[in-house]
Amino acid sequence: MDLLAQDHDNKIRSIILPDFNVPLSHKSSVTNLTMSNLLSMMSEGTARIDDGRKSKEIKHRPISICSAVTPDMYVSHHRKWRILGIIRRFLIIQFNYSVTTERKGNELIRDDKLTGASLPEINIQTKIKDASPIIAEKEALEIESLAITFSSQLGCKVVRDYKSGKVHWQRTNSMLSFSPHVTLKTLARANAVSEDRAKVNKADIDFLTMLLEFTDSSKPGII
Repeated sequence: MDLLAQDHDNKIRSIILPDFNVPLSHKSSVTNLTMSNLLSMMSEGTARIDDGRKSKEIKHRPISICSAVTPDMYVSHHRKWRILGIIRRFLIIQFNYSVTTERKGNELIRDDKLTGASLPEINIQTKIKDASPIIAEKEALEIESLAITFSSQLGCKVVRDYKSGKVHWQRTNSMLSFSPHVTLKTLARANAVSEDRAKVNKADIDFLTMLLEFTDSSKPGII
């Protein structure tokens, strides 16, 4: 919060929280306040801190949040997050590691090529001045179709078998496709910009199709 308060020029656009399990492990009141502030920062750009300080409200341009959480922690908070609308605000990427990837990871660790050190910074440069590539009718219809699939995935809810203690995911189709549609259009344009294109094409649709393989709670993608 202090970081945003000192950013008077609104230069901060994103915040990365490496381990979201930490704030979610506090008592319920602290966790709820944290999530409430994050939602506010992502939508209106404001946050309120009631910890005794003189300035209780921070105003900033809306920011994006990037973080990671374990599957068990995600399941335990999923119901409340659906109620709060967090599922629509975050693009939840879910995956499992294949045996090949696990072996490759251990090989890199063995050779000291994969450590606990911070990842190197990557700068993305683009020649496009207009950061809003055109989406023609054909691609727009394809994105709309994918958005319906995406909304169905986001409509999944956790169902627990109290006899066995196991949980499984059940699709309810209870989520409207408006927010998923906007999200996918934004991602399609972002992918086009990353490849220095002023128009969305098949490559961006393929990117979205691949992405949706990792947004299904009932069947996480394999990498």
